Amino acid sequence: MKDDTRMLSAMIDFDSAGARDFPTTSAHWLTSGAENLAPKEWQAALKSFPMMRPNEWNEAHGLPFSVWGEVHVWNSDRSIAESRPLSDASLRWMRNEVSYFPDGARLTLCRLDSNGIPYENGIDRLDLTLSVDEEYPWIAQLQAVSTFGSHLLPSAINKNELWVGFFRKTASRDGVTFGHITDDLLGPRETGLDTVLRRGGTRNSIRNGREILRGYSWVTVLSADLGERLGGVDALVRSEAFYKVSKLRGGAIFLQASESMAGYSDRTMERIFDVLRPVIPGGVPKIDPTVRKIPRIVWVDSRETLH
Repeated sequence: MKDDTRMLSAMIDFDSAGARDFPTTSAHWLTSGAENLAPKEWQAALKSFPMMRPNEWNEAHGLPFSVWGEVHVWNSDRSIAESRPLSDASLRWMRNEVSYFPDGARLTLCRLDSNGIPYENGIDRLDLTLSVDEEYPWIAQLQAVSTFGSHLLPSAINKNELWVGFFRKTASRDGVTFGHITDDLLGPRETGLDTVLRRGGTRNSIRNGREILRGYSWVTVLSADLGERLGGVDALVRSEAFYKVSKLRGGAIFLQASESMAGYSDRTMERIFDVLRPVIPGGVPKIDPTVRKIPRIVWVDSRETLH
């Protein structure tokens, strides 16, 4: 069995999920994400369309080492909580259901093991999700989490560019409050800072994305409000802390710390931390003893200087 469980994650937070064009944005993320973020696996999956669902999960889903997938939508208003194997029909169904502003949706793509069953430990898998806040349905998050090892090679700049290109296009929408691409995901919807600072939980962190920065990573998207507090694009360019700085069409600011994920060193991380410090929540970061993975952050209170 393969043991490459390195994870790459992208997420984008919105406070405009009730907008007329948001279903189009989320449907594109869910149904086009696999083709853009894992093209080799997606092409392999297309050869198995339409896929079938076994009667029991521990039965073969397909041929050994082939690619299998499914879509899932849950919408309490429409009394829907349903999964369907990947096919042209199920993709059309998901696009249609997303137009009704569901509570959530997911597309999963995974490679099967030697018995034709998905790996239990989550390797060789891509999940594209839409999550909506239970209390404030205009707040939502799009997330992609991949453990497909062939797309996580740190030297593969072209793979990095695939993720950045798709991510950037989606983040160029109105209502973006935060976004990032990282390799230190600890839990769904969380950032590294969410796990080491007391800030009212992940849901509260998402809700306050315009007022305080949720986290900083290889690629970070600042809300327009936070960007203005830092002096805007010109000030961030003058800092010389970033490989790329630009204003997105929706008003948020795109920051890329280095050309590739491999170049996102501790020194680079400290450099961007120092620039972003005014909008990073204060507090002494503390390791959660129940968490197995240590987040990639600067272990300093943002209210203090690094040196």
